[in-house]
Amino acid sequence: MAGSASHRTATTRAALAWTLEHEAAETALRLATNLFWFWYSRGDRREGERWLGAALARGSGGTTARADALIAAALVATVLDCAAAVELAEEGLAVSRACGYAAGSARALLASAARRNGRGISTAP
Repeated sequence: MAGSASHRTATTRAALAWTLEHEAAETALRLATNLFWFWYSRGDRREGERWLGAALARGSGGTTARADALIAAALVATVLDCAAAVELAEEGLAVSRACGYAAGSARALLASAARRNGRGISTAP
């Protein structure tokens, strides 16, 4: 079973690397964002931060995928006590508002508030 999980993690990393190498920025943004909770729950927050950062560096523009990636990066940063958390959340909010993406706007505001209040996020219900 452990070998299987390790294989899936390696395959996931390979897929992310491929999207970045082949300039599939939108796909990289979506994949890195959707893997956020996977990394978070495994305690691999730094890895999540690296992949999200790489995807954000490749992708630009005002898309919902970029907004979601910015918000996920802000949430990772709140846990890592990174000063960039509020900036990432605010950029995610700006992109969300520009796209008319209400759910993204709400998540960005929550991420910003969590950091401003000195709290990270929790996986506890």
